[in-house]
Amino acid sequence: MRTETYRKLSAWFYGHVWAYKLLVRLNNFLPALFYVLYPVLLGILAARGDARLWRVLCVPAAAFGVCTVVRRLVHAPRPYERVWFEPLMVHDGTGNSFPSRHVTSAAVIAAAYGYVWPLAGVVLGVAAGCIAVGRVLAGIHYPQDVLAGGVLGAGFGLVGFWLL
Repeated sequence: MRTETYRKLSAWFYGHVWAYKLLVRLNNFLPALFYVLYPVLLGILAARGDARLWRVLCVPAAAFGVCTVVRRLVHAPRPYERVWFEPLMVHDGTGNSFPSRHVTSAAVIAAAYGYVWPLAGVVLGVAAGCIAVGRVLAGIHYPQDVLAGGVLGAGFGLVGFWLL
């Protein structure tokens, strides 16, 4: 996105307080939801002695690890570092924008749920998409950051849960 696009988006959200509050709340709530639901899934599988536990543990861990390594190697700046505008959400730190780790994690956790309960995977996949859109609208990521995160997380999920 261009600087002017971010400025227009920011102005719109600041002019519509309800939308701004919704964006901030969703950007905080949805990632937290995934980080609560993932250990719940692991706990359920462990309690049932389900053989899928190790796959559901290892595939997201691998996706998270690869995403973290790529972020450190690329060290891409965040939108607010390159262009003059104030992001709609406070974000500590610089760089490590590509790929989005929030979106990678959400996508692979959605795939993990889909592996165990397909309908839950679809619902969480939609929520992962909402995280991606919210991160861009908030000015924390570029569209390519969240797209790469989604492809990485979904790709690990597809290969790890259904192709291997």
